[in-house]
Amino acid sequence: MLSRYFRLHSLRMLLPLALLSFTAVVLGYMYHAVLGYDRQAAEHDTLHGQSQLAARLQSDFEYSLRERELPRIQNEFSMLSAQPDIRAALLVDERGKVIAASRMDWVGSAASGIALYAEQAGKPPAAGRTWLSRDEGLVLSVYPVVFNAAQRSRLAPQHAGTLFLAADPAYLLAERTARSDSWMRRAGLLVGMLALLAWLIIHLVVTRRVGRLLYAIEQVGKRRTNVLSGVSGMD
Repeated sequence: MLSRYFRLHSLRMLLPLALLSFTAVVLGYMYHAVLGYDRQAAEHDTLHGQSQLAARLQSDFEYSLRERELPRIQNEFSMLSAQPDIRAALLVDERGKVIAASRMDWVGSAASGIALYAEQAGKPPAAGRTWLSRDEGLVLSVYPVVFNAAQRSRLAPQHAGTLFLAADPAYLLAERTARSDSWMRRAGLLVGMLALLAWLIIHLVVTRRVGRLLYAIEQVGKRRTNVLSGVSGMD
């Protein structure tokens, strides 16, 4: 009885399978699109936030250097080291020596010996720059820091130090992805319930009535002319 009721070519099976397949395809496409959007948003937000952070640190460090408050600078780097997305943060003088960093073992060493800085920093631009390194998958900032801000106009660019920041957008992306996963689970549940409701409505309105008509036709074919289909309505 059940095998006859749930035959694969029956509308009772084809309709729910079609609805569930359509739902799965739509949710898969939505999830793929959301992941792409999350990656772009995470990179954009990290770029924007780091450029603002680098500009603020540039101004603060120039003031602290003018006032000879090096412990204050190192305290800023200590706070940066507590942020999980910061991979590296350095303040390098004009001779290429690290005078403050997010890692204490870097302080006092040559910046050229730090692989990430040596590969990415180069000569700092006049106004600072923040960009996304596709090779490393990191957001990088290189900003000039004038060691005596009162003499900024008389200093050549090579007499300025360098502020270098490297942040990994993967942490922000993980947060966004977790929120998207939660949203997609709720959306999947909702769409699945709607698909089930649509199947139930179609079954009550279409397939059950078609089944009654087919049964009536079958009975007429057996020369039983006194059978009623039990189907009524305008359609």
